[in-house]
Amino acid sequence: MYMSKLEKLLIKKYKSSTMVIVGVLLAGVLMFIDYLLPVYFSAEGVISKIYWKTSNHQMPMFVIKNKDSIVNFQDNRVRLKPGQIKVGDSFKKISGSKMCIINGVEMLCIK
Repeated sequence: MYMSKLEKLLIKKYKSSTMVIVGVLLAGVLMFIDYLLPVYFSAEGVISKIYWKTSNHQMPMFVIKNKDSIVNFQDNRVRLKPGQIKVGDSFKKISGSKMCIINGVEMLCIK
């Protein structure tokens, strides 16, 4: 089958446009998933360590320990300040919520 130069050009043009559109959509989906990760984080236990400025973009990291495991909670959307939480505090974060319960007090911990 014979294809004109115009047809070949259009196929080439749409092929590259489609690849760009798929790439942008994929990047958007991945960014949205990354945005939701701290909201769906859940943990319950006692704060065993706090690093306020880590080497990972100066994000705070909280090490939460319970009788079975140790969990790290680190994200750039964490809103907790040094006056709100300290080592030894009880910590509870339920999946799907932006709120944390620290020593029985509910407070916003993710923006």
